[in-house]
Amino acid sequence: MGRQRKTSSSIKKHLTDIDTNDIVRASNNIVTRTMRKINTRDFRVATRTTSRDINRRIALNVIREHQPISRADLARHLNITRGVVSTLVQELIAQGVIYEGATGETARGRKPTFLHIRTRDRLAIAVDVRFSKTYVMLCDFSGRELALEAHDTIFDVTEFIRDLSLR
Repeated sequence: MGRQRKTSSSIKKHLTDIDTNDIVRASNNIVTRTMRKINTRDFRVATRTTSRDINRRIALNVIREHQPISRADLARHLNITRGVVSTLVQELIAQGVIYEGATGETARGRKPTFLHIRTRDRLAIAVDVRFSKTYVMLCDFSGRELALEAHDTIFDVTEFIRDLSLR
């Protein structure tokens, strides 16, 4: 019977001390992330093709960031097999989003065919509204600026939208 029995208040104090110290220590390393809220009245249920759609979008972004890029390099960046990459690339080519360019040189094996984003017929418009000036920029799909226009900001909303739509 050499064991000493702890009272419930001493156990609570000991646990509180440990938890408080751990929380203080851990609070310096906590990374807060906001959780995406799903609208329960308007949503789409995941299907068998949802993961493929997500992978296709990721592949498109990697191609955009690293173009020109070969299928093998794309597979390394995405950490997936070359067969899956070939399927994703064929779907993106069929959609007309990317195209195959020149072939590269290698010391051994098959010559890689480089992939590029199709930018010629894909455009985006960006509008930056500030207090005194409004900027309208036309970009291609890769984000390269094609035209930039600046004009005074109109404070009447309906007139501003009408003026903007005419540009």
